[in-house]
Amino acid sequence: DVVASNSHQLISFVVLQKIPFVILFFVLLEYFSVALNVCCVLIFLQLISCSIDFYTRVFVRVHDGAAKAKLSATKMAHYYQCTFCQNHYTPPMGRQREGKRGGKKFVPGQAPPISQHCSNCNRVFQMGGPLWGGPLHDREFIGECIEYAKERGDFATEKRMVGMLSTCKEELELPLYYTINGLCGVVHCSSIPHEKFRSALGNAGYEVSPTHCTPQGIKTNAPQHVIWDIIRTWVKEHPVSSRVLEGNSPSVQILSKDITTEIDFTFNKDAQPKTSLTSLTRYQMNPTKNWGPKSRAKGKREHNDSEEANDGTATKKKGKDNEQ
Repeated sequence: DVVASNSHQLISFVVLQKIPFVILFFVLLEYFSVALNVCCVLIFLQLISCSIDFYTRVFVRVHDGAAKAKLSATKMAHYYQCTFCQNHYTPPMGRQREGKRGGKKFVPGQAPPISQHCSNCNRVFQMGGPLWGGPLHDREFIGECIEYAKERGDFATEKRMVGMLSTCKEELELPLYYTINGLCGVVHCSSIPHEKFRSALGNAGYEVSPTHCTPQGIKTNAPQHVIWDIIRTWVKEHPVSSRVLEGNSPSVQILSKDITTEIDFTFNKDAQPKTSLTSLTRYQMNPTKNWGPKSRAKGKREHNDSEEANDGTATKKKGKDNEQ
């Protein structure tokens, strides 16, 4: 469903079903990027990209100009992901560099410096994409939306709107995020508290932010080996079950590697999200227990099964009557 706003030149793309794979969300952005930038010689700027409840919604501002449209190739990326530990790389499809006579020249992108097997767990990589690899939000525009919502003061969902927008504004300009419980689940260790995980990243000199998609998610510019050094350090302090360390499983290969980063779990205030200190509704709570999509209806199937059962009983009775 596409809704155009003449006053702000906005286009809202509404997908009425939330996609369970985060990558597919960015493939949708890439689809619209190709449609606008290539076919129409237009370029669009990401204003807000939200994953809300069971759908995604993207707001963009469209500009024309063939020269600017060429920049879209630098924001499109391929996706390489390990099939076990979720290590991933998003190399851009195109690069921009200085030409021999000055000016800018666009050249093809380069593959990431990886082999067929993951250096972390020795499993194979899968390739996907293309997907959108540029910024997902315009922080200045989000700030204007927050001020407008507060000035209006008559939106029924104002508290949630401001909370969602504030979390989007706080996100790092990275396309993908990690889930802490997902990382810990790879090596079957106890989940690291969010404050400690964020503090470890901050104390190591890297940025970290929440993501509006899930309260379990984080975004960080830390290299992946640093993230796994945090996991290894945590496991040393909180050992896993001995069964996890049996054989030569990918979990064993991950935990057996040397820790090359000094990890400090001491509380780091600067690494904590600023929105967590407010009373904003950052993540909507379920209104009732077990709220959400239900399983498909089974009434008709049960009705048919009962009819078949009755038919079978009637057939047996008829057979007995004929024998008599």
